[in-house]
Amino acid sequence: MYSSFHLKVDGVLLNLPVNLNDGQVEVYQDGRHVLIKTDFGLKVTYDLVYRVTITVPASYHGKTCGLCGNFNGNKNDDYRTRGGQLVSSKVEFANSWKAPGD
Repeated sequence: MYSSFHLKVDGVLLNLPVNLNDGQVEVYQDGRHVLIKTDFGLKVTYDLVYRVTITVPASYHGKTCGLCGNFNGNKNDDYRTRGGQLVSSKVEFANSWKAPGD
């Protein structure tokens, strides 16, 4: 059996499920996964081991950037750094998106 999962929001530890901002964000456990859903259609699924899946509505076609690519249907131009430079190194690509701090 799985233990209870928690989410920290503004320094407060909350038990799942969590409903934030009057339903704009929902976080809950579904079997072996933790899901985050927003009212604008973003869905993040985590398998509690290593796999994260991010889904956005088709209205975001060509409007994203970062580690998940640009969602324009062309896999050959997804490795763009934060500065917009197309690189072939996965390490250079990932490091350009690294967040500061811990």
